[in-house]
Amino acid sequence: KLYADMKNAGIDSLDDRKDRVWCKFKDADLIGYPVRITVAKLLDANEVEIKLRDGATSNVKVDDCAQTVKDMLKNL
Repeated sequence: KLYADMKNAGIDSLDDRKDRVWCKFKDADLIGYPVRITVAKLLDANEVEIKLRDGATSNVKVDDCAQTVKDMLKNL
């Protein structure tokens, strides 16, 4: 759902492939994505962690994630 929300919002995202999480993080760093979204550890609370390349993190509701990331990208 989150991957589809990002695509629908026009946000380029890595695919939701089945690789290990560290492989995905490394690929995102190599490509130069400015935002990383971590889903698993907060999903029970219906939240995700958003981390910027500068290390700043915030937790947001899954339904608000795409709009939050879109706003963050405008400010970079």
